Amino acid sequence: AQAATILTVATFAVVVLVFLAIPEVLVGLFLDPKAENASRVMAIAVSLLYITAAFQAGDALQVTFLGLLRGLSDTWMPMIIAIFSYTLVGVPVSYTLGFVVGLGGVGVWCGFVVGLGLAAGLLFIRFRVMLRRTNFAGGEAADR
Repeated sequence: AQAATILTVATFAVVVLVFLAIPEVLVGLFLDPKAENASRVMAIAVSLLYITAAFQAGDALQVTFLGLLRGLSDTWMPMIIAIFSYTLVGVPVSYTLGFVVGLGGVGVWCGFVVGLGLAAGLLFIRFRVMLRRTNFAGGEAADR
């Protein structure tokens, strides 16, 4: 679990650093600078790339903790956590920021980041709880 978490953090840290350090270069790979409205598209894409950096962190952590919980044969509660985080929190936040507050695509993606971050945090807490309950010698839940 520690190795998986460390490797996950190291990997997404590199990706996040690249996204934050050279967003214009990355967007420029997919954008014709001579196209009409290229500067406007560049500005929007760069702002979305910044949000994508946060998205990468939340997504990497939630999928890592989800996998660790599967390894402990815990699938029911992670499903409930996912439904809660994505559907009951992430979607309403996306809608509110994107359409009610008027942030458009940036708001929608911020809502995704909130949902993923919440899922990552709750899955981490669940993993810690499951570790305390698990008796690794016998593979059964500890009587505590």
